[in-house]
This record gives sequence, structure tokens and C-alpha cells, in this order.
Amino acid sequence: MTIVEAKQRTSTTAQFRKNFPASIYSFPTLGPLEEEEPLLTDEYVRQSQGTRRAHRMFRNIWYRRPEQFPAFEALVEKTWGGMTISKPELDMTFPPRLSMFCTEHRVDRELFWSGFGFQVWLQILTHLTGAVEDNVLVVDEPEIYLLPDLQRRLFQLLKASNKQVILATHSAEIVNEADHDEVVLVNRAKKTAARVSDADGLQEALTSIGSAQNIHLARLTKGRKILFLEGDDYRLLRRFASQFGFTNLADDVIITVVPIGGFSQKQRIQDTAWAFEKILKAEISIAAVLDRDFRCNEEIAELVKDGRSTVPHFHILNAKELENFLLVPTAISKAVEHRLKDRGISSDSSHLNAQIQDMLEAIMADQKADVLGQYVSNRVRYFATRSAKDASTVVKEAIQNLEADWGNPNRRIMICPGKKLFATLNGQIQKRLGVSITSTQVIKHLAPADVSDLKDVLSDLDRFANH
Repeated sequence: MTIVEAKQRTSTTAQFRKNFPASIYSFPTLGPLEEEEPLLTDEYVRQSQGTRRAHRMFRNIWYRRPEQFPAFEALVEKTWGGMTISKPELDMTFPPRLSMFCTEHRVDRELFWSGFGFQVWLQILTHLTGAVEDNVLVVDEPEIYLLPDLQRRLFQLLKASNKQVILATHSAEIVNEADHDEVVLVNRAKKTAARVSDADGLQEALTSIGSAQNIHLARLTKGRKILFLEGDDYRLLRRFASQFGFTNLADDVIITVVPIGGFSQKQRIQDTAWAFEKILKAEISIAAVLDRDFRCNEEIAELVKDGRSTVPHFHILNAKELENFLLVPTAISKAVEHRLKDRGISSDSSHLNAQIQDMLEAIMADQKADVLGQYVSNRVRYFATRSAKDASTVVKEAIQNLEADWGNPNRRIMICPGKKLFATLNGQIQKRLGVSITSTQVIKHLAPADVSDLKDVLSDLDRFANH
């Protein structure tokens, strides 16, 4: 945890809780259920349900949580196909005992006879249901008793909780399921830890826990899908997908992502598709999303037509780069407003929106000359070997195209360098308003109408991920 700032110096636990009101839930030790579980006192269950004794009082816990049981019951049915669960039943023999039944394919059985994997899964769902009001979950080696497919399902379940999750594991299945930037490799002997920066680092993490699994081959074998992207756009692309309900793409863990390294390497996409189909005889689906950069409309049309002849899911963004779709003044101003609110500073929404718009316009005005130079050089390059047009005519057309694009406010913000524009704007917001924003915070406030062109790309990639 990184402490950014505090209203007062934090030196005690009470001060920390006051200054940083994070509610942390630590999953207790998981284990097999008791064959016979006596009815325990309310006080004993309350004190022990978060300790290593929790698995020995599973039925008692649910006996005292009737209001949460419907949510738990629905979660069991959703995550374990064909299985339903019933509330605990009290047997008033002496001493009083509790029993709890599950039903699978119309066959009832007491939980003790349901198998360790299901018993542990029920405990995980119990703690997840009980932590509904908490925002940080700490889970220590939950893979014990869980088969590989359950380990993968667990990771996705925790990830879908939309909470901060700190998960300690030695499971190659869980590590393989994670994005590389979600993994921290801890070396206890050297007392060091390092965040994994790329897929190769994830491979190193797998090797360090004794797995001989090849991360790239495992994902390709499992998903049989390759997505070519420029740079490190996949994380941002999935955040957009999550915001607009494209869950297949947002939750995907089986697509093999290959950084293409720019338009100059575009031929690699078609070569890969040809090699898998003609040489390896493998059914591998391929998709690609490239930045538009400053290419003229004629070149984009030619590239798309050529690309889709071999790669049906071939896309070129209708923007300079992916970050341009973050540059929506209303969404940015809402993100800033929330950051100010977090610091106890009130703001006028309409005035803030106007400020953001003015900042964007000023930054874009400074970039116009550079954008014009790129329009001209790219159009001249493209037509140099494709037309007998005089160079002056090509330059004139480039200038006219820029003026037409620049005159349209929605188009103007799409043709400027998005990364640079967002970074410069963030710097000005920090200087003038004392806060900074992230791409994730902006995306949360985007409406579908703000990114209509990108939604078409996301929709196609969502079908690709689900194919």
C-alpha cells in the first residue's frame, strides 16, 4: 500500500483507519468439513468464523446468516453447474447437531459426502459473500484441494468481484490465468519482490514455482487465437471493453497477444495467417488492431481491403491511436470532479467542463503545425508511386483534408497525437487543479455515444474472443 498523503501524521492503528478507511477481509484457512457439526453458541461462531477454525463450523456460519443465504445459493448454482444447496437443518437430538444438503442431478447428499473440492469451493463462496462490504480481499494459497479448472475458475471469480485482491499462490494455473501486470514475484530468501512487466516475466514466474509450462504455447493451445496490436494496447482495450459490456473480450485470458511494433511490420500478420493455414494446417483465428497514425483515407481503405482478404478481424482505428478515445471533455471533467471530491473540494460541473475543453483546444492548437506536416508527408509518400499527380496537387489535397478534419470538433480530437495530448492535459490539470487522472478513471465516465467508432471494433473483437 502506498500512502499518497494524509491529513495528519499516521503513527497509530486508529489514525491509519481514520485516514485510510480501507476495509480488509482475510480469507481464513480452508479445509475439509466436519462429518458431524454440533450446534455452537452465537458468541463462539462470531469470534471464530474468521479464524483457522472456520471450516469446522461451516454449517453454523450459515445457520446464522439466513439473510445472506439467497445470494450464496445463487452464486453456488452459477459457479458450479448442476449443483444446488439448501439451508442448514437443526437436529434437536442431544447434543443438537446441524446438517446441510446439496443436490446434484436430483440426488441429495450431506455436504460431508460431496467431495473436498466442492467443500472448499463452498467456503470460498461463503467468505466472498461475507465480504460484500469490504474492498480489499487477502487470499492465501486457495488452490489446495482444487483441481486445475477450479483454480482457473476461482481466479476469474475473484477478479470479477471488482475488489482489490491480494492473492498468494504457487499454482501455475492461476499464474497462467493472470495478466502479466497482475503478478508480483516474491523472493523470500532475498527479501525482494518485483512486478512482472511482460509475458516473458510471467514465464519466469511459472518457472520459479516449478512449472515447465510455456506460457505462450499454453495460451495459444488453449485459445487458438492471436491478436496483433501496436505496443501495449491490450490492457487499455480491455478496459474499454469492460465499460461497454463486451465481456468476452474484457474477461478473456486465452488470447495470445502479439505486439506488432508498428505499420512497418504489418506484413507479419498476413504471413502468420498464411503459415498457420498452409504450412502448419492449424485452425488458429487471427485478429489485428492497428493505429491509423496520419495515413490518408485512400491508404487506409487499401490497407483494410488487403488485410481483410486474409484476416477477417482486421481493423485500423479511426483515430491516430487508441488513447484518442479517452479525450472526451465531459468524461474527463467528471473524472476530475470525482478526484476533487475525494479531497473534499467542491467544483462546478459546467465550469469544470469548460475549463477542460479550453485546455484541450489550446493544446491541439499547438499541435496543428506538426499534424499538418504529417498529413502532407504521408500523402506524398503514398501517392509517390501510385499516381501521376503533381507534388503540389498532393500537398494541396493534404492541406484541404486537414482543414476539413480540423473544422469538425469531433474529428479534430481524433487526429492529434492521443498519448501526448492526454499526458499534456493531465499535466495542466495537475498544475491548475492539484489532481491528476488515469485512463481507467476517464473510461468509467464514457458513454457509448462518445466512442461509437471504437465500439464497432470492440464488438467484432468480442465475437472473435467468443468464437
